[in-house]
Amino acid sequence: MHDPALGLHAALVAVDLKQPETRDRFIQRVNSDSKKFRSLDGDAAPFIKLAQDIQKDLKAGGKGEIDLDAARENAGKMSSFNRTDFDYLLGRYYEATGNVAKAKDAYINCLCQPTIRHNSRTLAGIGLRRLGGGPADYRDHFLKTP
Repeated sequence: MHDPALGLHAALVAVDLKQPETRDRFIQRVNSDSKKFRSLDGDAAPFIKLAQDIQKDLKAGGKGEIDLDAARENAGKMSSFNRTDFDYLLGRYYEATGNVAKAKDAYINCLCQPTIRHNSRTLAGIGLRRLGGGPADYRDHFLKTP
């Protein structure tokens, strides 16, 4: 049993390495093995659902057609720390499938989480820059964040 967020990170690294078999294996492991995982704050279920959504999207051609609003609803009341991971992973999948607008949106949401010291937040900033975005893209959203 492993942390589903780390399993999704590994799957997305496999995307970068152009290793679809490895990607699929990690996503499958998140779907099967992570059901036994017990996080301290109970936030494993949204990651497992995200893995299922990614797997379903890949079977339909991998076009990044995961519904952004439904994904956010799935994330629900996650802790800010886990929500930072969730938003980064969602953005990274959108970026990997060429869905730039949704990737930027997810990255911006990640950057505006109050968990300042978090690797996924840094990776989201890098992703946003890679897509041509920057601070001007998230300034207003950031100022509205409690």
